[in-house]
Amino acid sequence: MIALIGGWLLAEGYPPRLLAGMVVAFAGTVLIGVATSTGTGASPVGVVLCLVAALGYGAGVISQKLALRHASTFQVTVYGCLVGALVCTPFA
Repeated sequence: MIALIGGWLLAEGYPPRLLAGMVVAFAGTVLIGVATSTGTGASPVGVVLCLVAALGYGAGVISQKLALRHASTFQVTVYGCLVGALVCTPFA
């Protein structure tokens, strides 16, 4: 997700090696999913939550990359931890 979002939003492009890496990573994910499935079918809610989590993580990494243009690494790390703590607070 980070490569897809970064290539599009940050205009980093999609070099052939990156595309090959994404294909291998996706194939590995499918292989693990098929190998560990019990054959009873996947819960649609679980699949959607996994996709939302992946998109959220990708958006977080890209936003931190953008923030590094304007702040130090320490500041970006602290603010990232604070945002993560605030988002997780309702589940505590």
